[in-house]
Amino acid sequence: MIQAPILRHPASLVESLGLALAGEIEAESYGGHQSTLLVYDIDLLIVSLKMNSLPAITYHEEHMLLGRDVLNQLQILLDGPHLSLEVLTPEAS
Repeated sequence: MIQAPILRHPASLVESLGLALAGEIEAESYGGHQSTLLVYDIDLLIVSLKMNSLPAITYHEEHMLLGRDVLNQLQILLDGPHLSLEVLTPEAS
């Protein structure tokens, strides 16, 4: 059984990165629309944090969404007034 996905990425990345299909999950949107989503296992490197074999699903948008399981491992500085976001390395914290 595949765990709940922690990362959503654009479908266009599947072919360009050569991702191998790991399985499928059934999902339901907030509006009640049900669909089958494809799941891929990926390795993710953000700053100096490497996470291996993360389940990821594709979707139609051209941006990525990180789940709380990934975000909770990072120290992130969000400066809204200056429209900037910084992911801090362990040495910078």
